[in-house]
Amino acid sequence: FLGPGADSIISNSTWNVSPLCPDVREVFADAPTDGAGTTYITFTGGDPANPGVGFRDKFRKWGHWDQEIPVYVGLPPCNPIPLKGEIVTGAPLGSYALRIKNMDVVGGLGAVLNQGEVVSILDFNVCSACLSTPGGFYCYWCDLDWSGVDTAVDLNIATSHLTHDCDTPFSP
Repeated sequence: FLGPGADSIISNSTWNVSPLCPDVREVFADAPTDGAGTTYITFTGGDPANPGVGFRDKFRKWGHWDQEIPVYVGLPPCNPIPLKGEIVTGAPLGSYALRIKNMDVVGGLGAVLNQGEVVSILDFNVCSACLSTPGGFYCYWCDLDWSGVDTAVDLNIATSHLTHDCDTPFSP
């Protein structure tokens, strides 16, 4: 994540030293673009032999979320070009914005040690409040199953990840 872009993605070892978190600066495509022009970027971890099918990569851990995560083609020293996504094939360019939801919903964006990349009781409480008071600022991000509404299913997802951080589970 370089330059102006995903400013709410927490993925560094500078501010998250205990436990030590990996530095995630770039996430590469799973494999080269195929003959049809299709490229897969699997955020959990990609397999060049099976693009688009994720596996858990312990070196790709980050917290928080972001409204739009820029995707670029090309690497320095070339000028990377931002790609505009399509919600479906043939839709207008820019109709899709890459978003990631994460159980780490609140806190962690300040310059405070060891506050990022952790799912705490604060995250649980915010998502719990969205069940009785929908429409709050964080409620979109607490809809962890992408159903369009916060339910007990979302709260169960958050509960199952409570206390997770950079070394729990699957320590790097």
